[in-house]
Amino acid sequence: MHLHHVVNKSKTVKNKAARKYCEKTHPEILIVPVCCVANVSRLADSKAGQALILHRLVEIWGKDYVKGVIDSIPWGHQWPEMRFDSLIACLPDDVVE
Repeated sequence: MHLHHVVNKSKTVKNKAARKYCEKTHPEILIVPVCCVANVSRLADSKAGQALILHRLVEIWGKDYVKGVIDSIPWGHQWPEMRFDSLIACLPDDVVE
């Protein structure tokens, strides 16, 4: 198992507030264990991979909590594709709700 950043670290490199939020404030949501193959192959970084991880987190923590954490990342600018609804929209069609 590897620890995986749900929000790719490269997206937070130039934003210390966002990086701190992701790594220190809500690691239970934003840093999750994934199998080493999914992490090394970057499958977990794909849009479908991120959506599957978020789907599982919603099952564990509840939609309101996960959505609140994701949508509160202090990007410092509008970034609609990094909002919860945009990320979860990439969930593969064959996922059973």
